[in-house]
Amino acid sequence: MQPPRCCRRWSCPPSHAEGRLRIVEQFGTVYLPLHVLRDQKLIEKHGQKAGLDIKVEWAKLSGGAAINDALISGAIDVGAAGAGPVLVLWDRNRGSADVKIIAALGEQPNYLITSNPNVKTLKDFTKADKIAVPAVVVSQQSRLLQIPTENRASPKRSWPRSSIVKSTT
Repeated sequence: MQPPRCCRRWSCPPSHAEGRLRIVEQFGTVYLPLHVLRDQKLIEKHGQKAGLDIKVEWAKLSGGAAINDALISGAIDVGAAGAGPVLVLWDRNRGSADVKIIAALGEQPNYLITSNPNVKTLKDFTKADKIAVPAVVVSQQSRLLQIPTENRASPKRSWPRSSIVKSTT
């Protein structure tokens, strides 16, 4: 069986996990595929079919920054995180860490929710307003909020500003 066409570009040897495999996931419904993987013991079952004895240890961490730190330190083997943490991990460790990326786990919309009825787009935020994000640098939300700033510097790009701000009032 050949690897998918997108994987044929890279000459990666097949991975074989035997022994202990430490997987960390985060909280949220986007990680549902990992719940199925864990609850049905699919890694262990498929490993056994291939003649491998794999013991999987599952844990949860809150946030991509913590998962990146755990990956880099060698405390875990697989970490489930969003696009923001993955991009930061890749960028900061090019050539120095042997990190492989498995994508995509799932997809969910991101909304910027406000209780201020005067805020309809990102342009309506002022310096007095604050926006909370899970992690300032590595979270997907932080990365997405950087795009409109770049768009102001490069007007050729567009951003659907009206589609990301939701009012709770």
